[in-house]
Amino acid sequence: MRRTPNGAAPGLILAARQLRNDRLVRLFESFLEYRTCIGRVIVQTIVTA
Repeated sequence: MRRTPNGAAPGLILAARQLRNDRLVRLFESFLEYRTCIGRVIVQTIVTA
């Protein structure tokens, strides 16, 4: 297996990138859910006010 200059195997780098992408996707999804929840709260507040 060919080594990269920093000594890590290319497969490990790809796996790390994939993990980081998964975390970003999860973070983005949770942010969207949070935003929709906040939107509902704002709408309910306006409707009941």
